[in-house]
Amino acid sequence: MVQLTEPANVLEILFAFLYPKAHPDLRREDFEVLAAVAEAVGKYGVFSAAEICNERLVYVAWDLSSPFLVDDNIAYHRKFLPQYAPEILVHAIKHDYPRLIDDCIPHFARAPFLPFLETLPPSYMLAWVLSFFFLKNNK
Repeated sequence: MVQLTEPANVLEILFAFLYPKAHPDLRREDFEVLAAVAEAVGKYGVFSAAEICNERLVYVAWDLSSPFLVDDNIAYHRKFLPQYAPEILVHAIKHDYPRLIDDCIPHFARAPFLPFLETLPPSYMLAWVLSFFFLKNNK
C-alpha cells in the first residue's frame, strides 16, 4: 500500500488521466483544485495530463458564479491569469514548462519585484533574477 499526500478529489482527477478513456475536461474546476491536479501531474509524471492542465491554468475555466448563465452548462469564461500569475509561474518554473512561463511573464511587467521573488522556491530565485535583469537590459 502506498500513502499519497493529495486529497481524494485531486487523485480522482489524476487517475482519470491514466485510464484508457476520455480525459476529464477540467474547465469547471476552480483554481485551487486545478492547481493541485497540475502539481500532482508534475509530481507523478502524468505527461498525458500536463498539457491540458497547463492550458486550463492559462486560458479557460467556466465561471459558474457568473450572473450571465445561459443554462446549467454554459457560462461566460474567466481566466486565471493575471489573478493567479505568481502561483502559475512558480508551478511552471518548478516543472519546467517554458510555454507556461512565457504566458505568465507579461503579467509581471509592473508587479513589485521583491514580493514575487519571495514566492519562488529558493533554488529558482537566482535564475529568475538573472533572467529578469537580462530581459530588462536587452529591450
